[in-house]
Amino acid sequence: MHQHVHRARPVAVLLVLLALVATACGSDSKGTEASANTTQATTAPADLDLSGVTLRVGDLGGTQQAGLEAAGESDTPYKIEWSQFPSGPPAVEAINAGAVDIAIMGDTPPIFAAAGGVDTKVVAVARPKDGNQPYLQILVPEGSDIHTVADLKSKTVAVAQQTILEYFLRKALAKEGLDIGDVKPAYLQPADGQAAYSSGKADAFVSIEPLTTITNSAKKSRAIASSNDYFISQTLAVARGKALKDPKVSAALGDYLQRIVRTYQWEQDHIEAWVPIYVKTTKFPATLAAATIASTAVAWQPIGDDVFKVQQDQIDTWAEAGAVPSGLKAKDEFDTRFNTLIKEVAK
Repeated sequence: MHQHVHRARPVAVLLVLLALVATACGSDSKGTEASANTTQATTAPADLDLSGVTLRVGDLGGTQQAGLEAAGESDTPYKIEWSQFPSGPPAVEAINAGAVDIAIMGDTPPIFAAAGGVDTKVVAVARPKDGNQPYLQILVPEGSDIHTVADLKSKTVAVAQQTILEYFLRKALAKEGLDIGDVKPAYLQPADGQAAYSSGKADAFVSIEPLTTITNSAKKSRAIASSNDYFISQTLAVARGKALKDPKVSAALGDYLQRIVRTYQWEQDHIEAWVPIYVKTTKFPATLAAATIASTAVAWQPIGDDVFKVQQDQIDTWAEAGAVPSGLKAKDEFDTRFNTLIKEVAK
């Protein structure tokens, strides 16, 4: 198989952190299968000649390509053209431009893609294996007089705008009867937010692992809230609508998704082999890489009503904030044709 790589920008530790927003903590319960929007894929790639197909894959942080190669899943019957992105939104932009056929990202960018009329469909879903892993946190300095989320009122909070991080902050504030207007949000990308918080320019920081570990080494902190107390976050495979309409490209997508599911499992089953590859790809220190892999382990599952419910809750939160139009339906974001293929290989 021939593989071509286009790098949208260099891979660096803090850029990879943006991609890791994809796997905030939750449960790995299985949902009922959905039948809306499509029919199940019944044609296996082996039944079609895919040698003329080039699948354009958006790789957030560079770990998808490295993982497939390490797991022995890179010998595909079609060509893969890789493009690297630091986070979901630019990958969605590339999908919209017709330059990418599929990318794996967090659950927030597809909402804004749908709101903007971008022709995308979510074709696979994963949830963290450890529902108790506090992947997202609201951090305050160890000696701060802020002890609860309610204490954030009138405080400056560094948070990445229109991301799962801001969604987490909004959910936490709402539980205390507050909204985003009751705090002073400093809208910064995670790396910039961490720098502002560490230098004392922000009273609190909405963080994500492994940035939380990095932050603690720079400024001793404690968490006043963890995301697993508020919502389930989902990792989504997002495909270009036109790619799904092409039988051969659709078949290649189904094959690729099965390889991704097996690859993710291989990485979790072969930590000692995967860590040095991950370190080389992300430039993370080895100890931090191992902790990150452990804290971001996910399990792929069929798309079902439980998935729609979680996504709808986030849609409604953004609609209430005026960030997306009201009336968006989560089901419309999804295409379930690959559910059977996912079930065949998911553990």
